[in-house]
Amino acid sequence: MEEKEKLEFQERLNRTWGLIKELELVKDRIIAFWEKAERPRRRFGFWTRSRALDPVARDLMISDVKELYYSLLAAYEMLANFAEKGTSLDSCRYLLNRSQSLFGQCASELTSGPAAELRASLQDVVDRCFKAFSEELKRFVPIKEPPANIPAVIKVSDREYHLPCRVCGQIAVVLKIDVYKWTREPALIFSGITFSTSLGLASAETIFPLLDQNRVADVHEFTRTHNLLEYGLDAFCPECDRVYCGDHYRVEEEWDEGFYDCAYATCPQGHRRLIND
Repeated sequence: MEEKEKLEFQERLNRTWGLIKELELVKDRIIAFWEKAERPRRRFGFWTRSRALDPVARDLMISDVKELYYSLLAAYEMLANFAEKGTSLDSCRYLLNRSQSLFGQCASELTSGPAAELRASLQDVVDRCFKAFSEELKRFVPIKEPPANIPAVIKVSDREYHLPCRVCGQIAVVLKIDVYKWTREPALIFSGITFSTSLGLASAETIFPLLDQNRVADVHEFTRTHNLLEYGLDAFCPECDRVYCGDHYRVEEEWDEGFYDCAYATCPQGHRRLIND
């Protein structure tokens, strides 16, 4: 990075640091709110106050907003180190993705009255943080040319298949026979863009022949209709008949009062569906 670029980068970095300090103030306000809050309760369509917030619930909500703040702070520090040491920004990107999930969790806990006002303040500063980080990543993360003729299925071996993103070629789904960590027995293990699980060893007898024929849509339907995966392959868009990675199948998590509820994904063509619940 040339001297002029370093100076311009430092100016932008200073503005981003200002956003982190704003986030810290909002974080402290939310912590102070939870420390003295009573838990709201919805009855007959109206929000009412009930007994004091349970100490365990209070500590969890305080921990959630702290984790959000420290995740974005760590992302900032990684960005700052990039200029000095030329370090990778992969961890920064990971923390930003993690922070988006944490924000959804925190926002779902701030539901009414003063809490809703805090939620709006948190949303405002987090949105500006994400925008600043996103602009820097676009500047410094090289755009890779997608591989030519991306295959629908990559057969690694007789026991392992990969499904690449049809936009960039990044591996989005892995299906392989291995020892499942929870049962310590051989199983067909599915690893997608939102979760991993065992599909049962016997299912490989149907799934692998379909993959040999590039019939990804049939694999999706088989896993869904046979209750192996409730919503089928999480990285697959049925309307496009294509697999997408987490960067191109935009995942939106929904939270309900701090608890994970479900996740929707939207493909580059705008098709949106429920992928996890």
